[in-house]
Amino acid sequence: MRQRSKPMSASPRAQLLARSPQHVAAGAVLFVGWNTDDLLHLHENDCLPRGSAVTCTHFGEYEVTRRHAESLGISQVAFDLPDSRANAFELAVVDLPQGREAREMGFHRIAALLAESGSVLVAGETRSGIKPARTALGEMFASVETLDNARRCALVRATQRNASLAVSTDLEPWFTEQAFTVADTTVTVCSLPGVFSHGELDHGTQLLLETLVDDVSMNVLDVGCGCGIIGAWLHQREPGRRVEMIDCDALALTAAKRTAQRNNLPTDAVYASDVYDQVSESFDLIVSNPPFHRGVNTAHDVGERLVTEAVSLLNPGGRLRFVANSFLPYPRLLDAHFPRWKTIEDDGKFRVYEVRVAAASRR
Repeated sequence: MRQRSKPMSASPRAQLLARSPQHVAAGAVLFVGWNTDDLLHLHENDCLPRGSAVTCTHFGEYEVTRRHAESLGISQVAFDLPDSRANAFELAVVDLPQGREAREMGFHRIAALLAESGSVLVAGETRSGIKPARTALGEMFASVETLDNARRCALVRATQRNASLAVSTDLEPWFTEQAFTVADTTVTVCSLPGVFSHGELDHGTQLLLETLVDDVSMNVLDVGCGCGIIGAWLHQREPGRRVEMIDCDALALTAAKRTAQRNNLPTDAVYASDVYDQVSESFDLIVSNPPFHRGVNTAHDVGERLVTEAVSLLNPGGRLRFVANSFLPYPRLLDAHFPRWKTIEDDGKFRVYEVRVAAASRR
């Protein structure tokens, strides 16, 4: 398993929470969405009670947190939320989800894991929506209060869940399903709040697909598949293809599996991987619309790994083709690692890039 290339510092939300350990002194505690660096910081500041459970939404963080669980005194680590029937937590400590609908869905699912007297503690930044998050919690709980403010962040506690409120960890009510057509090939796409391009066809994705209309590659890997539209479209375009779809996000994988089902792809072809970490096969074509945000912050590590590590997974003569916003520094990255690459399409806002491995030079 790949190790972190460099240490990360605790987020402002974790730093805010760490100065108030008295608010986390409950019985059974569930931490939701926190990365390992934040958990380490909370542990160092006596804000991670021994025996706490942790649920990770990012597969890479899930793998790292599992390795640290014993030293941090964590009792269980889950990828996405645990089963509501087996848990009743007194407190859920939440790193604020992004987006209004994703927050609403997240709060409903988390509330379903609480004991009758349980409460929710949410830490979030102003720019991430902590104020509207407080409003959303007010519709679910009788009491909502701001416990602390610092570094443009707030710590909000919600208690006394409304008895009449129907909550469940079940994602079924939150799914959307739409049909999209690109170059006379139609796919049925299933999505969830919080998944990239939820409920719509992203323009960059459409541009990428339009460049693949005549592609005949028979072994394809879709990296950062999101709701699964690229892989599903390639399968519908040529049903004999072997298509695999990977993502690091728990909700994206759930959506992509549903999309795969709707388009007659095997669901075991959709699996969790932090970029290429869990990939064992080689491919004729790797495709991607790589993310460049982590929360509200810009992050280029996924794109860098997508490019620099692709050659080890491409068959001789194989290609990496991906789309990105034109302002992102991919030309410089490609120049540094490949003597030959080209821009397949450029519409001013997005560019489609391609790298080809020489037929006799696969490493």
